[in-house]
Amino acid sequence: MSEDRIKLDITKLKCKKCEFTFTVSGNDAKGGISGSAETVGKSVNGDEAKWIEDAMRLAEVIISDIHIYNKDKVGHCKTDQELALALSAELKKGRNYFLEKINPNLKDPNSYYAKAVRKFLKIKKED
Repeated sequence: MSEDRIKLDITKLKCKKCEFTFTVSGNDAKGGISGSAETVGKSVNGDEAKWIEDAMRLAEVIISDIHIYNKDKVGHCKTDQELALALSAELKKGRNYFLEKINPNLKDPNSYYAKAVRKFLKIKKED
């Protein structure tokens, strides 16, 4: 049976690291599998998926660095509000650096930085 007659179903895969849902469907023109990433209910192409992945990775690295270099401040905070206030200057500086380094075509870049901050706060609560 030729490959053009094989119809592939749409499969959605959720990345455990970045929590994005990737949709894989059908054969592309080169005979491979084509796919896209869905984020915040929107479907994006391969380039945008890479920009999103890069942005999330950079945001997490920045937040991790802020945590490492400010352990004394982090250790004294009991609530998310205290932590956000104690690290406000560092978080703002980190966000500005993040916005300078990511792809300028990325839509709603602040949401990726905010997601990394929320992820950090969630992990901090569990400690």
